[in-house]
Amino acid sequence: MTKATNDIVYATQTIPIEYNRYLFMPTVDGNEVPANPLWTLMNAPSGEVSIMSPVPLLIGMNAQDGSEVVLEDRRLGEFSQFNDVDHEYLKSYALEYCYRHNYSMNREATADAIVSKYTFWPDRAAVWAIKENFIHFATDAYYTAPMQLSAHLHSASGSRVFQYVNNYNFSKQHPDLSFIPDWMGVCRDCDLYLMFGYPFLPDELRPLGLRGINFTDMDRNASRTFSNIVRRFTYYQNPNFLYDGSWVAYEPRRHWYMNFNYSHEEDWKVPGTIARDYRYQDVAFWNEYIPALVNYMTTTFSPENVAYRREIIVYRWITGVNAIIIILLVVLAGAFGYMVFGHKEEEDAVYKGESHQLVDFGIRSVSDGTVSSRTRSPHSRIRGGGTQYLERESNI
Repeated sequence: MTKATNDIVYATQTIPIEYNRYLFMPTVDGNEVPANPLWTLMNAPSGEVSIMSPVPLLIGMNAQDGSEVVLEDRRLGEFSQFNDVDHEYLKSYALEYCYRHNYSMNREATADAIVSKYTFWPDRAAVWAIKENFIHFATDAYYTAPMQLSAHLHSASGSRVFQYVNNYNFSKQHPDLSFIPDWMGVCRDCDLYLMFGYPFLPDELRPLGLRGINFTDMDRNASRTFSNIVRRFTYYQNPNFLYDGSWVAYEPRRHWYMNFNYSHEEDWKVPGTIARDYRYQDVAFWNEYIPALVNYMTTTFSPENVAYRREIIVYRWITGVNAIIIILLVVLAGAFGYMVFGHKEEEDAVYKGESHQLVDFGIRSVSDGTVSSRTRSPHSRIRGGGTQYLERESNI
């Protein structure tokens, strides 16, 4: 690339772009991506689309990544100490989530399913349980389900995938030094703090939110171990340590992952504990059940939409009846006009034909039956045949 970013932006302002089209297509090493990556990965195992060469993938998350949803709302954290995260907040957030994603015309059913899934039914008034379940809701919706879907599709298309879940809670062994609420667990950026060695940084080099925090030796050991995982994967495309091969690659039917939870001094020898199918029941709720529910609910309508549909049907009926009445009136008016003006034209034609008829009154008599009613005037009535008519004329 030889042009500056501003030059490219200014040059593209005058280029017309069709609706639902892209000005630039994403490329990887100069090769244009042929279609939506999700569609490509879903159809890759069947051979319907060709994909680029599979590459090793290291994918992971924090156990409570959804805590970012609470932390980004300053009204919850700075002013109310997270006390507003209650059952009503869960319901309102679930409904807003459904409206933002435009799940269906009856979004209330989808929101009710989400609320029912993440309600702590043994004690619906338990404050800490409500907050913990809300974090699980946000984590599963925004992080766990998409991560598991991405790992599954990449593994099914031929990529070698390694998955981890960070369960290390900073300063958990020292409650007086803990800077993360108990109900939050592992914070949103905890894996980044471990990977970039934040516990080793002096206070003046830390971000503003981490200044003044006392990291322990356990935190520094966990940071060294986690950064070693990323370093070995970068060098060898395999995150296993030198004398350990316990981290098994992710498989389409066996969803292996590494549970990173540094809690003992000897844990630096292994990346973590191998496990399988991380929260896969909750993942299936978001990747399987919710889409099926959305597709099922698209044929139903809310009461407000039903009222609108009924009004439209009544309006169509009224419009159709009025159109039929107007057509009948036009037909009747045409028929009546034809009867009036057509009959008059026939009478005029008969009168015109009779008025031009030549009658020889001197040769034969004309009876009253052969004379038109229009010619039967008192001055022209014939009595007694043609002879009487001539005698009457001679007397005059």
